[in-house]
Amino acid sequence: SLAAEQFATAREVLAAAVQLHPRHRRLRGLYHLATAFEALAAGRTMLATSQLEAALAHDRELREASEALDELRKHSRRRPGFFGRLFQ
Repeated sequence: SLAAEQFATAREVLAAAVQLHPRHRRLRGLYHLATAFEALAAGRTMLATSQLEAALAHDRELREASEALDELRKHSRRRPGFFGRLFQ
């Protein structure tokens, strides 16, 4: 999809920036945020969740990551996973 391609491009640019500035926590957070949005566009919610958590580990003030993680968690509580459906 177009969104996934745009997030992939952003991730690649951020990966290059992180290589130039490896200690820059905001850049690392943004790299994980772009990876998360790319995963979401591809329907990979578990990867997206872990990448959003990684983004926040690097930059606690990354509002977009925090909001996206909150939305993912709300959505996952409304739809039980495999084991939740199995034991209903």
